[in-house]
Amino acid sequence: MNFLKHDIFRKDKGVRALRRGESLRMFIYACLLLGDVLGIILGYNWAEHARGAKWLRLGIMRLDWITIPAYLVFAVHFEAIGRTALMSFLESLKRCMTSLFLATAFTCLVIFLVHGGQLISRLAVVTAFIFAVGLIAFNRLVFLKVFIRRDEPLWTRRLVIVDCSPSAPMAQI
Repeated sequence: MNFLKHDIFRKDKGVRALRRGESLRMFIYACLLLGDVLGIILGYNWAEHARGAKWLRLGIMRLDWITIPAYLVFAVHFEAIGRTALMSFLESLKRCMTSLFLATAFTCLVIFLVHGGQLISRLAVVTAFIFAVGLIAFNRLVFLKVFIRRDEPLWTRRLVIVDCSPSAPMAQI
């Protein structure tokens, strides 16, 4: 297969613009997830400083090591990084808070299953959750209000299919 004939290497502006839009959307999704993960890490670190590090560990394992992968799975499942979440701050907040709540519930389930309830402080877990909620909400607010412009054609593309008629004057190719 000749890779130079692939769509990415065409000189057509439409294909390049489409690829650039897809790449930019993927970059924005990755930045949102990175901000959410940093919010969880900072939330747990602040709770460790406020409450003590030993209350948020199962032996040598930190609880945020359990929460972060669970959050990523739930965020992808509930589309906390999808287009609809980027169009509305409240929708984005609802989806990422649902994911964080379920990830924290999963972390509590793991604590219960490994019989680590006596090693973990409930107050420390709630403190970490509240700090993470605040940091993730702040991340989403700043990112969606400051960096995302909703009037750009980046978010939606329209395809007009006209059957059995000459080309419409409003159609763009």
